[in-house]
Amino acid sequence: MSIFVLIPGAWLDGWAWRQVAAELTAAGHRAVPVTLGTAPSDGLTEHIAQVSKVLAEQDEPVVLVGHSYGSFPALAAADAWPERVARTVLIDAPLPEDGESLVDLAPGEHGATVTGELVPYPEVAWLSGGDLPAEIAEQLPQRVPFWPARSMTEPIRLTGAFKRLPMTGVLCTLSGADLALVRGLHATGAPRFAWLANPANRYVELPSGHSPMFSMPERLAEVLAGAARGEGEPLLAD
Repeated sequence: MSIFVLIPGAWLDGWAWRQVAAELTAAGHRAVPVTLGTAPSDGLTEHIAQVSKVLAEQDEPVVLVGHSYGSFPALAAADAWPERVARTVLIDAPLPEDGESLVDLAPGEHGATVTGELVPYPEVAWLSGGDLPAEIAEQLPQRVPFWPARSMTEPIRLTGAFKRLPMTGVLCTLSGADLALVRGLHATGAPRFAWLANPANRYVELPSGHSPMFSMPERLAEVLAGAARGEGEPLLAD
């Protein structure tokens, strides 16, 4: 049995994980979906504190899952409390370095829209990837219509401890990510990508858009359970 702490991306809440959580629970695991704060005063610091509190409440190291923006509070909490994390899992997520913000890593997607205190749900359905069920697409703008701008512009603070933890990258191929892309990034020799080849890291490709928790929740739950067992492809051949 593993404990999965599930962190959603921007404009999503814990509800987004309901089907995945149900599958994990049915398989004998414990799933803890997290809803991040969406008040104007909620920035990355507050989101990290929320995730850290959840980690502190568990009685054993967890599999810490971050989807999209959720990688920021997930990795920062893992960096601060590595003894509470057995493995990180990043789903179609950016990989920040110390001092970077979400807007720094995705200026084309978010830079022009992040103004004021609250950012409205984007008109362009970037959460979809072409495979978001219609009923979900209709509900999402009503569930979390605004997201706090501070969470997207506040720089993350990292020591690098998270890079020593085992990590599983879930690569959503309809969203443009695959193992060949990650291998290409590592092959550039840029220091920020060196840790991607850590021997304990694993990678899984999913034929999904940006939000596999909606498009293929059963398969994603299987991938998460496999990640807890260390399954997946290494970045480099043995």
